[in-house]
Amino acid sequence: MMLGILPALVLRFYMLKAFEGMFDERSVMFAFVVGMVAGVVVGVVHAQTDRLTFSTVASAIAFFVILWAFLDQFLRVVIFNSPKFAGEMDTTFYATAFGLGYGSMLTAYWFYRSFVLVEGTTTNLWVIASYAGAAFAFAVVHGSTGMLVGFGASEGVVWRLGLIGVLIQVPLNLMWWLSLATGVEAELPVWEVGTISMFVATAYSLLVLRWTMGRIVPGLMPPETMRARRRELRKRRRTGRAAGPTDGGTGDEEGAADVADSGDEAGE
Repeated sequence: MMLGILPALVLRFYMLKAFEGMFDERSVMFAFVVGMVAGVVVGVVHAQTDRLTFSTVASAIAFFVILWAFLDQFLRVVIFNSPKFAGEMDTTFYATAFGLGYGSMLTAYWFYRSFVLVEGTTTNLWVIASYAGAAFAFAVVHGSTGMLVGFGASEGVVWRLGLIGVLIQVPLNLMWWLSLATGVEAELPVWEVGTISMFVATAYSLLVLRWTMGRIVPGLMPPETMRARRRELRKRRRTGRAAGPTDGGTGDEEGAADVADSGDEAGE
């Protein structure tokens, strides 16, 4: 399980590093844990329904590949488009962390169904590599789609970006189905299709991550919005500590940050 969580934690820092200091770390970690819990619940539902949806190729593609992509994104839309999160700038960060935690638990479910329940399967380098690749792929795709939905909720375009999230998730679900279809339902050897499908999913997730960091993250907050957000957070801290005599150096640091922001504006 730790091998599944570790890539999600690393990606949490990587995907949100540009916004460091603009959100509450404890709230983001709480969203990550809530995502893990949701992933466990969905994994249990998968365990009860997958055999039915795998009865034919058509039903597998219709229900497991496509319908589950809609359900996953709909869950995020419902949560992060609620009155508590809708229109809030922080929602993007919480939805990203939620998606990363969610994906890490689905990885554990995939490993359990693909290898643990398959008789005669032993833990070797291929198994470990497949698990690591799956952990990365699930975290990237669910983290990126979570970021899309969160940003959509904050900007009032959650349904449109949620649909894009569905389109991003469908290829991952297809690779996931191919892997599971070679496991418990095994008609094909897990090594020939199951392992390779996760390597393909890993390559696909690299493209998604590149697109997310190159196209989505830079557009989340223009520089002037990020500066305004940092000023707002500094103002909150200053107000909360205004009466305290122990804030030595804090005012100088905040003043220096304001000067830096002003320099950025002048540079532009």
